Amino acid sequence: FRVFAERGYSRLWVDNHLLITYISSAFSNFHAWVYLSDTSSHSIRVEFKGDRYDKTFQVFWTIPGSFEMTLGAPYIYHGEGLCACSSCVVDQSNTFSPLFNGGSLTKFSLREDHRYPYRVRRITAWDPDAGPFGIMYRIVDGNVGNVFEINNVTGDLTLVRPLSREGLTKEYTLTLSATDAGDPPLQTNGSLTITVTCALGFDGEDCDTCANGYGGSTCARCVYCRSGRGTCGEGGLCYCNSERYSGPDCNSCGTGYYGNNCERIPYVLDVRPALGLDEGGTLVRVDVDNLGLEDNEVYKCRFDSEIVSATLDIIRNQTLVCISPRHEVGEVSLEVSVNDGSTWTSSGRSYTYTPTCPVGGCNASKGYCSLGTCVCFLPWSGPRCETEILIPIVNEYTTNYTIFEGDNITSPFSLQQGTEPVSWTIEEGPSDCYMNGTTFIWDAATAQKPPHVVQIRVSNEVGSAVILLFIHVKFSYDAFLNELEYPIYPTPAFF
Repeated sequence: FRVFAERGYSRLWVDNHLLITYISSAFSNFHAWVYLSDTSSHSIRVEFKGDRYDKTFQVFWTIPGSFEMTLGAPYIYHGEGLCACSSCVVDQSNTFSPLFNGGSLTKFSLREDHRYPYRVRRITAWDPDAGPFGIMYRIVDGNVGNVFEINNVTGDLTLVRPLSREGLTKEYTLTLSATDAGDPPLQTNGSLTITVTCALGFDGEDCDTCANGYGGSTCARCVYCRSGRGTCGEGGLCYCNSERYSGPDCNSCGTGYYGNNCERIPYVLDVRPALGLDEGGTLVRVDVDNLGLEDNEVYKCRFDSEIVSATLDIIRNQTLVCISPRHEVGEVSLEVSVNDGSTWTSSGRSYTYTPTCPVGGCNASKGYCSLGTCVCFLPWSGPRCETEILIPIVNEYTTNYTIFEGDNITSPFSLQQGTEPVSWTIEEGPSDCYMNGTTFIWDAATAQKPPHVVQIRVSNEVGSAVILLFIHVKFSYDAFLNELEYPIYPTPAFF
C-alpha cells in the first residue's frame, strides 16, 4: 500500500498487530509490503492521522491481481485530526509465476584458474503476487561437476570447485528455477551461460599457447625484454637472441661486445698506471679487448686531445704501450685507435696527471719524491722536508700543591718548544678534573690522606712530555680518639 500525506504519521496493522509506523514532516510518500504465506483470512488496517485540522491525503491500497481500493478525503476537518480506515478480504489465489530480473541471466565469463569459493552473481526474481518475498532458487540442470551452488533463499550463485575447460565444460549453461510460495506454487525456469576462459597467462582455442606477455611451459609472466634482443621463455625469463646481448632484460652487451649496438670493436679494459707526472714520460700500458681484428693495424693513444704513437706489447698481445705526453695537472680521458686515428674507442677510461716535485727535489736524507710531492721522514716536514718538527718541552711549573677540602685549583702551563698541533691529555688523576686548553682545572677538591697524583701527557706526532702534580688536600675537620676512665659495665649505662 502507499500513503501520500502532509505532516502526519501512518501505521499498518495486520490482525490487530502494529507492524509499521511512519512519521512524515512534509508531504511525502510512505509505502510498505506485507506478505501473507498462508491461505487463512486476515484483517489489514491502514491508518493515517494528522496533527492539523485541515488535511490532504490519499491512500492507495493495491494487491496485484486480487484487490484494489482507493480512499480520498481532501480537506476533512474532524477533531484534532483525521483517521481513515478500511478493511478487506484478500483473495489468496496464486495467479502469476515469478519473473527473473533481467540482469540475473546475463552471460558472463570466468577464468579457468578462478579462486573458489567465490560468489559470482546474485540471482533475483520477482513475484507479481507477493513481490520479492518467499521465492526459492535452485539449479535444475547444466551444473557439470557440481562446480556451482546456489543459496535457495538469497539467490547467491557461488563457485565451489575448480573450473575445467576439458570436454564440454568450456561453457556452462545452467538452468535455474525460481519458485514462489503460493498454493499451488508456481515456478519459472531461466538459462544462464558462463564461459570458461583460459587461465592467466594462457591463450588459444585449447589454451595451449601463452598469452602476450607470458612465456615458457607454465606461461609465466615475462620480465621486460628489450625489443629485438630477446624473447620471453621458460619461467618468464628473457632469453637473448644472440651472444651479443646479456643481462636479465638483454639490455647489456655480452662478453667481448661493446657500444650502443653491442659490436666486436676495440675497447679499453684497463690503464696501468692510471696516473703519472705532469711533465710526461710515464710508460703507460693499456689493456684493449678485440685487438687484431683488422689487418695492418696502426695504434695510437690519445690523452685528452694529445695523440701519441703506441706499440703492441710483445708479451701480451692485447696490451698497447705508449708514453704519456706533457700535460697540466688533472684527470683526462684516455682512448686508443687501431686505424691510425680514423676512429677511437669510447671506453670512458681516464688518466690522472700529478704535479712534479719541487725544483731541487727533496732532501734525500729527510724524505723522498712521490707523485709530485715530497714525502718526509720524521721529524721533518714542509714542501722540501726542510722544517724539523720539535718534540714538546714544558716550561717549569709548580709540582706540589696544598689546599683545603672543597677548594679549587687552576694551574696553567706553557711550552718551551713543540711544533703544533700539540695535545694535552690527563692520563691519571681525580675523575672531575679537566684540561681547558693548556690549563689544568679542579673545581672542588676532595680530601684524602695521601696526595692526589695527576699525570698529564703533552704530545705531538714526534714525541711527548709528561707533567706530574702532587696535590695535598686537607680535611676540613680533625678527629681525635680519647680514652675514657670508666669501668666496663655488663649492660649499657648512661652518664
